[in-house]
This record gives sequence, C-alpha cells and structure tokens, in this order.
Amino acid sequence: MRSVELFTGAGGLALGIEKAGFHHHTVVERDKDCCETIRQNQRNGYPLLEGWRLYPGDVKDFEYSAIKGEVDLLAGGPPCQPFSIGGKHKAHEDRRDMFPQVVRAVREPRPRAIMVENVKGLTRKTFANYFSYIVLHSATLKSSGERTRIGRSTARGWRSITRRAVGQVLSTT
Repeated sequence: MRSVELFTGAGGLALGIEKAGFHHHTVVERDKDCCETIRQNQRNGYPLLEGWRLYPGDVKDFEYSAIKGEVDLLAGGPPCQPFSIGGKHKAHEDRRDMFPQVVRAVREPRPRAIMVENVKGLTRKTFANYFSYIVLHSATLKSSGERTRIGRSTARGWRSITRRAVGQVLSTT
C-alpha cells in the first residue's frame, strides 16, 4: 500500500509505517539535517528506506501532482508548538501552524486514510473550534466503507497500523 509522509523529520514515524506494511512514495521534510539523515540511511542500504523519494523542501511548495496513482495513507507530524501546553497557544494565528497544509494534502491526492501525530494540547477545549475545523476540512477522503475514527490516542493504544486500517485517523500523543 502506498503512503506519503509530510513533516518527516529524520523518519521515525515513516519507519514505523513502513514496518506496518505501507511503502512511502514520497517523504517531505525541510530540515537539512533530517534530510541528510534520511539520505545517509539510504546510502547505507537501510532496507525500509529503499525507494523513498525525498522532497527536501517546505511542504507549502510540494506539488501533489508529482504523485502518480493512488495514495492509501497520508501521514505526518506537523509542528506542535502552536498547540503545546508550553507554547503561546496561538493555534491558527501561529505561522508554524501547518494544519492548512495537511488539509491541502488530503484534498489534492485524496488518500484513503490519514494519520496525523501531534500533541495532546490540540484537543484541549481552547482549540475545540480549530480542531473541528481541521476535521471538517479533512473530510474529503475516498470512501471505502470503513468506519471513520477521529480522536486522541497514545502510542500505547496502537499496536500497529494494519492494512485494514482504512478510514480517517487523527491521532495525538
């Protein structure tokens, strides 16, 4: 099953998704050191990174038309600072808020499923309206007849993403 990951970092979530049976068509990351880590792991022959197309740039500049064919899973961990308990709590007013880019990624390649990792603070009452906005604007997934699940989870609550895990998952840690 094909996947695309945004805000990849050094690839931790991406590796877990690969181990669960998905294969990343593209991974998008703007941090130069993280991109170099991915490239070095590819040069070293780490098998789970085989075939990853790395887009080393800002997700805002990524063209989803470069992805040919179906996308089964869109995954990623957009910056958490706008929602973090330790932050300034600016949500959509914070320039680091990348959820509009997640919404764009859902609308353009229209994946069958999404998984977004972020901080628990995103689901606080303070951000309830914005969280609802994110969910509403992400509701353009291809219908598969599977149940939609939206909510908060911890890593302990998930053993792995399975091939049957098709639907919408917004997961916060």
